[in-house]
Amino acid sequence: MPSSTPTPTPTPTTTLAPVPVKPTLADLVATTQGLGPLAVGAAPPVTDPALDVLVFDPVGCPPSEGPVPGIWVTSYPDVPDPFGKSRPPFQVAVDPSGNVSRIDVWSPQIKTDRGVVVGSSRDIVTSAYPDAELTEFENRSSVFTVRGTTGKLSIEVLNRPGDPLTERVVSIRVDRPTGPSYAISNTDNIISPCSFR
Repeated sequence: MPSSTPTPTPTPTTTLAPVPVKPTLADLVATTQGLGPLAVGAAPPVTDPALDVLVFDPVGCPPSEGPVPGIWVTSYPDVPDPFGKSRPPFQVAVDPSGNVSRIDVWSPQIKTDRGVVVGSSRDIVTSAYPDAELTEFENRSSVFTVRGTTGKLSIEVLNRPGDPLTERVVSIRVDRPTGPSYAISNTDNIISPCSFR
């Protein structure tokens, strides 16, 4: 009588869930809606301080800033902005309801959805956003604005004769969709952690 060879029982395989990781700056993309997981008009997402791009610091703002229970700060090391000042790679303002109202991008590692970065040339901006609204601020900068339903993306190109940064992107900004375009170079209109706009 022929003997039968037993069929081996397959070894069960275990599929491990991917381990969550914090996005790198290059993973963050600026659009008319926000930056990466940060959306204009929504509260910053809170999951794990080791993974979140923005974290809440309960220390709060100075008393002169009013009754602020704490501040939102980016969770990445500072970088030099185009003018050589050390800043967070992006800065976020929240409104009194706790929703993101404005995001300023300073790091050249962070791209827009069409590949523009801080330091890009004017030609790259006009090629990437040919239909953007253009607002000129004489002898200071040009602001290219793209409006979406929940926010607007503004790209500021320096336009100061003789400046080594002229014709280069010096800031990228996302904020509420309404309101005029504005320039921030050579102004005090810079986000501080205690800003409410």
